[in-house]
Amino acid sequence: MYLLTFLLLVGKGIMVRQLVAGITVIAFGTGVAFYFLNQQSTEVHENFNPEAWHSHIPSRAPMIYTLTHQYDLTAMSQAQIIELLGQPDGYYERDEFPAYRLRLGRDCVFAISTDQSTGLADGWQVAPRGCLRQKKSQKQ
Repeated sequence: MYLLTFLLLVGKGIMVRQLVAGITVIAFGTGVAFYFLNQQSTEVHENFNPEAWHSHIPSRAPMIYTLTHQYDLTAMSQAQIIELLGQPDGYYERDEFPAYRLRLGRDCVFAISTDQSTGLADGWQVAPRGCLRQKKSQKQ
């Protein structure tokens, strides 16, 4: 495919210098994309386990992905969330938003917002943003 494109471009009078510049831009863009993909969280996803969630804070972060995909938290009441996750470690922004610590020794919480009119959760977030990211060489 690339050879065909090359031949078509050369056949239409595209200068080799412009072609090389285009290939360089594509290669650079690919390198930048791989760099940013590698900067994402290096966490391993683990299956959500209520017992581990309740008893071991460092076990929580790897379970966030499966927790949020296995359970529709936005269809649950605060009481149902507390039944699933246990008593919150604190509250985020308002007294209605239960928050669960995800890391020891630094701020990183899983917070669930609640619609005051319905009493149901209407969203969740990990805060502060990006706190689950860690460099590959770091260990918890």
